[in-house]
Amino acid sequence: MYTLIPEQSARHLKKEYHIRVIILLFLFMSLGIWIGIVTLFPSYISSVAEEKRVLAQAGAVEQTAQSASTTAALAQISSGNTAIATLQNSQDTLMISSVIEDIAGRRVPGISITDFEVGRAGPTGTNIVIDGKAATREALVSFENNLSDDSRFSKVYLPVQYLAADTNISFTIDITGIQ
Repeated sequence: MYTLIPEQSARHLKKEYHIRVIILLFLFMSLGIWIGIVTLFPSYISSVAEEKRVLAQAGAVEQTAQSASTTAALAQISSGNTAIATLQNSQDTLMISSVIEDIAGRRVPGISITDFEVGRAGPTGTNIVIDGKAATREALVSFENNLSDDSRFSKVYLPVQYLAADTNISFTIDITGIQ
């Protein structure tokens, strides 16, 4: 094809054309970047605000948890102090060890005590439950009579069912109203 533009000018125009195309590409790319920034900026602002709100909420929850655990610890300490004060104010003059020694001293030959259970029967009384084995019925009745003779025990209860066997009797005696 024949052109009227000299060869040197055609090369110069081609070079200029390529430069203009590159400039337009850069212009469109920068325009796209600016449009992206402008459209993403509100989302960025709302994300930052949401992050601050969530961090503030997490801080509030952490403070609430700390104050709740502090409150629970203070309640336990207060409960413990109340229990200690109650124990100090209502100390029994009854020494359980001396009562147990007296019970053991009232045993007759043929009686073996296997278990003691001590408990409260109200604000003023104490219960003792004695479990054991008796070799004979006579030894068991004698032991129960010895305990009934003690004035510190208001009631010594041996169920009749334990008197049905003649030998090797497992028994439970309830003693109430110990003073």
